[in-house]
Amino acid sequence: MDKIITKIYKLLKDTKDLIAFEEQLRMYMYETFALLLGKVLSQLDKSIKEEKQKEG
Repeated sequence: MDKIITKIYKLLKDTKDLIAFEEQLRMYMYETFALLLGKVLSQLDKSIKEEKQKEG
């Protein structure tokens, strides 16, 4: 969580206007959510695969 807050702070500090900040923040949020969702789905896939292998 600290990394996310730090990244948002850096974006806000480095951006000259709020519209550009909003666009950059939106892109960062999409990237972060996509990364986290990918991790969740990979873990889910791994768990399902292990269960199916146990069943035979």
